[in-house]
Amino acid sequence: RTLQLDLLPHALLVNGAAAELREAGSGEPLFLEALALAPGDLDLVMEAASNRGLRAMRVGDYQRALAECDVALSAMRQAGDSAVPDLGPFLRVAVLAALRLGPEADAAAAEARTLPAGRRLSINARWLQMGEALAAASANQVADALAACGEREAGRSWYLRANTDMILVCQSASM
Repeated sequence: RTLQLDLLPHALLVNGAAAELREAGSGEPLFLEALALAPGDLDLVMEAASNRGLRAMRVGDYQRALAECDVALSAMRQAGDSAVPDLGPFLRVAVLAALRLGPEADAAAAEARTLPAGRRLSINARWLQMGEALAAASANQVADALAACGEREAGRSWYLRANTDMILVCQSASM
C-alpha cells in the first residue's frame, strides 16, 4: 500500500487466499479490497471467484462453489489467454462431480482441457484429473489422482494434497 504499486490488488488477493487456508472467510476483506482497487480486472475476478469456490467446497456448499467457479470460467472466457492461469474451471469439474452431475462434469472437463491455463499451471491438470476421477465415481482413479500429486510433483501440487480431506468428502458425495 505504501509503495502504491499496480500489483497491490494481486498481492492483496494472494494474501487473501493464504488467509482462507487458515480460516474460511478471513480472506474475503482482502478479496473485496483487491476488486475495488481494480474494478473490471478479469484476472482478479477469476482468482477471487476461485478462492471463494474453494472456500465453499471446504464447507460442503457445492452449489455456492459451482456459482463461484462459473464466475471464474466466465471471466476466463472473456479474458482469453490471460496472465493468470486460474484454477476455477478445473475445480469446477470436481464440484459438478460432487453434485452428482456427471454429464455436466464430463462437458466441463472437455472444455477445461482446451483452456491454455491447463497447460500453464500443473495444479490445474491435477484438479482436472481429480474432477474426472470423481465424475467417474472411481475410487481407483481418485487414488491415482492423489498419487499424481506425490513426489514427482513435489512442491507444485501441494495445494491439491492439502485439500485431500475436501476431495474425499467430494468423493463420498459423488459416489
